[in-house]
Amino acid sequence: MLKSATLKLFLATLLLNCLDATAQTSALNVKGGSSAGLFIGSAYTVQAMGDVDIAATGAMTLGSSGTPDFRIKGNFTNSGTFTCGTSTVTLNGAAAQATAGVTYHNLTLNNTTSTPASAATLAANSVIGGTLTLTSGVLNTGAFTVDLDANGAIAETAINPTSYVSGSVKATRYTGTGIGAVNFGGLGLTMTETSKPNNPTVVIRKTGTASVGAGKNSILRYFDITPNTDDASMSGTIVFRYTTAELNNQSEDSLKIYKSSDGGSTWKKQTTTVDAANNSLTVTGITSFSRWTASNTVSNALPIELLSFNAALKGNEVALSWQTANEKNNDYFAIERSGETIDWKAIDTVKGAGNSNTVLNYTYTDEKPLSGMSYYRLKQVDFDNSFSYSDIAVVNFDGIKIIDLFPNPSEGNFNLLMKSSIETSIDLTIYNAIGQMIKTQAMHITKGTNTLHAQFEAANGKYLITVKSTDGAYYDYTVVLNK
Repeated sequence: MLKSATLKLFLATLLLNCLDATAQTSALNVKGGSSAGLFIGSAYTVQAMGDVDIAATGAMTLGSSGTPDFRIKGNFTNSGTFTCGTSTVTLNGAAAQATAGVTYHNLTLNNTTSTPASAATLAANSVIGGTLTLTSGVLNTGAFTVDLDANGAIAETAINPTSYVSGSVKATRYTGTGIGAVNFGGLGLTMTETSKPNNPTVVIRKTGTASVGAGKNSILRYFDITPNTDDASMSGTIVFRYTTAELNNQSEDSLKIYKSSDGGSTWKKQTTTVDAANNSLTVTGITSFSRWTASNTVSNALPIELLSFNAALKGNEVALSWQTANEKNNDYFAIERSGETIDWKAIDTVKGAGNSNTVLNYTYTDEKPLSGMSYYRLKQVDFDNSFSYSDIAVVNFDGIKIIDLFPNPSEGNFNLLMKSSIETSIDLTIYNAIGQMIKTQAMHITKGTNTLHAQFEAANGKYLITVKSTDGAYYDYTVVLNK
């Protein structure tokens, strides 16, 4: 074994390539650059008994062949360049340690401090390309995140671990038709998606933190699930796993999954299959993703105000319905509508119940829906003017569509081919190039395909044909007059 009080590397490169050899040093202070730094290769093991610091001018490289093993009993800081290769970095101190935010291949926590909850702290965002192994002690991420790379994984004891990550761990994996169940690198969430083409989905697991509202708590775990493409028309299943230590004094047999679409302000209960023996909860028929947690519905349920919100096309109208529970200081609901989910407008309000401990049902009818895709949401407003939003409900109301205008160019007589999902009246208006109205007339269309005839007298040129429906929507077409 090679020993030294402090190994300081300024100029020469230290090559450690001896098979099955071990070097021990009380501290490492790496100041040399890429040609004068530290290289650990092959199956060499280096044990730092104290801190490891890579200076701004320093470079440390762990080999990309074999399994270099770099063990640290102190803190690991990096201001320079760290290259992980195929190595394993092990934090094996007996007191609290801080570890650098770098890209690791394998990272193992095997800290034997008498206060395991503070065994190790992440100093910045880190990436795991291989395996993050939790053997002894807790790795606290604080404000930072461990990102499991494409092949990265986390190895924790299931159900009742003594060593685990407290904080944020992230994984991005492809989900979709034909892929099957995806476990996101062992984060404790398995997802099966069957109706969407393959697309990357981001999952962030947050542990050690309860979702809180109105004095009620969830377990100490939640997942944020974000697809990189829209999740419209999806169908999926998730299996949500948790540890016994995360139960947060809640009855395990009564746990239910809850979903929040507004970052944890309001929650909606999901139909849940409980497997208490394996610490898992299953939800099927998922149609969108957001934040997910679990709570005891018997004694410690989250403050659920909105159990469901639906929109359905009924003839020429849109029927909205929603269901609430445990209303507290609920003044009213504002019904908001948008054609593209960007600009929302309140179209009406419905009075709330104030305070209620029973399930209540509400309905509203939009008698003049927008043509095409319409998006609806509820803005629930309390007496103190605080508010929260529901999930978005979508309805496709075809309305009126101009299919063709012929002949074009025209001598003044033309036909307008239109398709409508309703029987209604329209106003057809003709404008010249500077916006002056040439002619307007009221016309009637039936449900289905309509051919409307119109004529006008004017000078040769381009004219704008505008059709205004009873719902206020405009449809434009350009006609060229050439007599």
